[in-house]
Amino acid sequence: MIYTHVIDELKKIDESNLDITATFAMIKRSYIRYLDHKINDMNITSGEVPFLFVLNEHDKITQKELSYSLRTSERLTTRVLKSIEEKGYVTREVDKKTKDEKSSQ
Repeated sequence: MIYTHVIDELKKIDESNLDITATFAMIKRSYIRYLDHKINDMNITSGEVPFLFVLNEHDKITQKELSYSLRTSERLTTRVLKSIEEKGYVTREVDKKTKDEKSSQ
């Protein structure tokens, strides 16, 4: 049995009493549950999905560019890349240009 009192409560929501933070949190939780269901058999996590989406759009991209495009820290990007590399989804190589620039400093 489904009761409609929840829907009645939704009708009372307007801009003056809408908690945007709570709304975004609810949307994010729903999105993660949906992703977890869809990727259950792929051996990836919902946290790795945005990285894979961006990587799928680029033939080559640096970790710094990937971090910037996802607005994440380089530390998080490194951890996620290590995980998806171990799972066989990406291959990383050292950029000789960047390596040479760092060694000359």
